[in-house]
Amino acid sequence: MPVIQIVHKDSQSILYTHLGEGATLASALKQAASENVDLTGADLAEEDFAGCELAGVRLAGADLAGANLAGANLDRAFLVGVDLSEANLAGARLAEANLESADLSEANLAGAVLEGTSLHAADLAEANLAGVNLRNANLRLADLSEANLAGADLTGAILTSADFDGANIRSACLENTQDPPST
Repeated sequence: MPVIQIVHKDSQSILYTHLGEGATLASALKQAASENVDLTGADLAEEDFAGCELAGVRLAGADLAGANLAGANLDRAFLVGVDLSEANLAGARLAEANLESADLSEANLAGAVLEGTSLHAADLAEANLAGVNLRNANLRLADLSEANLAGADLTGAILTSADFDGANIRSACLENTQDPPST
């Protein structure tokens, strides 16, 4: 019977063990999320979690760099300080998630739902945010330099002191935003 372990990125200590016929890292993460296990600092870089149901998962400070989370449900996830650089989050749901100080540089979030999400001080430099729903999101102090926000909906978003240097905001909806970038 396969045994899958989720380990800490630095100490390599075991954070969660999952066993069962046909067990995978994706099924282990899904089970841990359903049990509300705290996976702070988990090492999950370059892994495939496409389409996984991970609502409410607690992965603060985890390494998910280059991971595939396309179409995954991460609504209400606790992802403070997580490394999602170069990750694929196309079409993912992250509504009301906490991504404060997260690294999403060069990530693909095309078509993702981040409504009501906190991205305070997050790094979204060079990220693909085309068509993303960022309604009522908190992007205060976020780095969106060189990001593609074409067609994104930022209605009601907090943009105070966000860096939009070189960002593509063509056709982005900026209605009722706080401190919108100059167009």
